Amino acid sequence: MRLLRQPKPLRFAAILGLAVALVFTGCTRDAPKNSAPPPPSPSPASSFAPGAPPPSPPGGQAVPPPGQPTSATDKWGVVPEAWPLDGSLHMDELGKQIDQALAEGAKPLELYRVSEYAVAILEQIEFDADTTLVDFGTGTGVFTVALLQSGRPFKKLYAVDVIEPVLKLQQMVLDKTRLEGREKVEMVASRWDDAKLPPESADLILKINVPLNIGPSIEASSGFLANPKDPQLLCMRSLVKAMRPDAELHDYFGLAEDGRDFTPKAQELLQKFYQAAGLRKVSLTMGPLWFDHHNQRTNLDHMHGVYVRVDKTGR
Repeated sequence: MRLLRQPKPLRFAAILGLAVALVFTGCTRDAPKNSAPPPPSPSPASSFAPGAPPPSPPGGQAVPPPGQPTSATDKWGVVPEAWPLDGSLHMDELGKQIDQALAEGAKPLELYRVSEYAVAILEQIEFDADTTLVDFGTGTGVFTVALLQSGRPFKKLYAVDVIEPVLKLQQMVLDKTRLEGREKVEMVASRWDDAKLPPESADLILKINVPLNIGPSIEASSGFLANPKDPQLLCMRSLVKAMRPDAELHDYFGLAEDGRDFTPKAQELLQKFYQAAGLRKVSLTMGPLWFDHHNQRTNLDHMHGVYVRVDKTGR
């Protein structure tokens, strides 16, 4: 099964602010007692590509008052894409804001501060009513809501994240919006070294703006290259085990400065990571990325990698 359409230019909105502060959001959770701690959060210099967007500032973004625009095109925007680190988000208050926005006529996607990138990705990927999807590092559910609001048929969606409060928030959004098809969405609380998905359950995995910590220096052989038990690598291997033989993994990431810092060395390390996890590159492209914030538009790039499982012959 081939799921990739011909690439189209993506029109992302404020995507550079969406890079998650945790490394490998789908897997990096608080370690259980008597186990090794999760890897440290990457600095901008040690994220999976030099020049990749830095993590959100400590404290995240506070939830705006109901009805207050957060951009020129955003009337409601009460739901952030990621859980704020300073604890400023309160579920009860946010639930009231969601209720008010819906009462004022907000569509489900309009509840989110940024949603255009999820719609753009949906326009790129091909799937049908028999497809089981995985949103790895799902956050508060903007892709889930975009998928359901689009009305496109699918079999099941696993929404995977290591931060359990964001899964609870995503479920609250689905319950309040009563989107058709929400019963086909399963929330999965992953571990920092395990995606916690059933074996060979997925046809299409989407990994959107999830940075990879390659170590203190792009030139250093550290991190997963030096440690075969690196939690990121173990987590990716568990994700590969969840892929059916003909499944695809699509990796999307916003790049700063037209992607010119995504050096050959960075690309080499990225491919080594996926190879070590048991994946083979089908394509790796960079294309136009639109940043739209307070009427300011800047042409940037995004990376889109497509990967498949290595078969028993190593191909």
